[in-house]
Amino acid sequence: MTKSQLSFRLRQNAPQQTRRESRDKSHKKPQKPPPNKPVEVSTSTSPGLIFPASDTAFKTLLSARFCAAIWSHISDCDETFNYWEPMHYLIFGKGLQTWEYSPQFGLRSYFYLMLHAAPAWIYHKLVQPNPLLMFYFVRCILGVICASCEVYFYKSVCREFGVHIGRICLAFQLFSAGMFISSTSFLPSSFAMYTFAAACASWWQQKYALAIFFTALGSLLGMLELKYTVESMIFALLSPIAITLNYFCVPAKNKCTVYLPYWLSLSPLYLWLLVFMIQEHKEERFLYPVYPLICLSGAITVDIIQKLWFRILNFLQKMPQGTHYLDKTMFIMFISILLTSLLGISRILSLYRNYHASIDLMMELNKYPVEQKISERAQINVCYGKEWHRYPSSFFLPNVNWNIRFIKSEFDGMLPAPYSVGDNATSIVHEYFNDQNREAPELYFDINKCHFLVDTDLGKETALEPNYANQKDRWKVIKTHRFLNQSKSHPLFRSFYILYWSDRYVTFSNFSLLQSTRLKIK
Repeated sequence: MTKSQLSFRLRQNAPQQTRRESRDKSHKKPQKPPPNKPVEVSTSTSPGLIFPASDTAFKTLLSARFCAAIWSHISDCDETFNYWEPMHYLIFGKGLQTWEYSPQFGLRSYFYLMLHAAPAWIYHKLVQPNPLLMFYFVRCILGVICASCEVYFYKSVCREFGVHIGRICLAFQLFSAGMFISSTSFLPSSFAMYTFAAACASWWQQKYALAIFFTALGSLLGMLELKYTVESMIFALLSPIAITLNYFCVPAKNKCTVYLPYWLSLSPLYLWLLVFMIQEHKEERFLYPVYPLICLSGAITVDIIQKLWFRILNFLQKMPQGTHYLDKTMFIMFISILLTSLLGISRILSLYRNYHASIDLMMELNKYPVEQKISERAQINVCYGKEWHRYPSSFFLPNVNWNIRFIKSEFDGMLPAPYSVGDNATSIVHEYFNDQNREAPELYFDINKCHFLVDTDLGKETALEPNYANQKDRWKVIKTHRFLNQSKSHPLFRSFYILYWSDRYVTFSNFSLLQSTRLKIK
């Protein structure tokens, strides 16, 4: 047992210290034990003292984040077209551009992309891997960063709230479906989650300069996608609290140790929810930054329930003197962790079974040229219609000679367009880009020039969205995967995977890769 681990364990059962006592003790120099005299270390096996060490927590968190990197699907097309595609352009000189990156609007910066493109570019130059491997390489890097911030968060929770709350919070983070989705997403809101967790951890450890650094870093890089009105509201709400904390908790000369009340420690969560719940436009990714605090809030709730249960037991039957509340209420912790873990795993399995077909199909396409011995120089057009928003990214294409195209469908909004060829492609103004989500007909591709087509059979057809798989004279089915048919599935059983019942009440459609029978690959 290390010294730091012992201090965390003792913190759980230590009485609350006053500011004066804490300040006086902080000025005392630690006394070294006499030579050759062993230091006594508690070896209690009480369940109230058992908790994962930092290295164990990091290994488990890293394993969970690697699982997310490999098996999590892309839940938001904004991640594909505003981050993966521009990064593909930075590395390969080819990709899709959205109107937000067009010079006449300039709503997004390439700096955030460059931070992620740098390791991918080095990996590309050293190994020359399949682009698909670069996609998962970047995801794994994000998983390492997330796990590092989470373990720092876990250590600070143990110090500020006690190891009991810390271990519950760790369990919630490991099996949380929200953390599974957000931890390796290539989105500024995920980056803000990393820095926000690190900022809270630094705040609780009284490393205020570091807390300010992480807050600034997350605000500059992680909040660039939010509207300026939202940003102004956040700063307007946070400024009075920051001034109050500076007056009461950060003395000018002496460094004090103050254990803040729960409501104040969790105030960033409440403020964040307040700001975004009143917004007209709501998206799940806007809550990514506070997912660790939601796990912490749940852990504190479990701890409070345990204490209340112990008080009730103590009122009904007098407990022996010195009985700790954890000795009588551990079953509440185990039940809470078990239920939340089962719900989280059920949700994760449901997401994978229902929506991962869009990635699985493109992985099949990625290896198709090798299986069919198609020349790397062949110019291939892969077309999307109504499923354009499920395109994972150009990293799934076999090489740069394969092109993603969009054909006309019932969707009548603004679609991404290929970057122009040349060194100054990012500064070229295109007239078809607009900020009103108006349709640009010149971006549609002739379906007769498509070598491959990705389509879903939803059981209904329109003039613009026929069932291409039934057109046997024009298309042949290469690969098919199951994809959730939301309109024909029960809301509960499509949201959570429940053995046997989900198979009965969930309907799937065919998510297919079609190859043209008329257009030959040269």
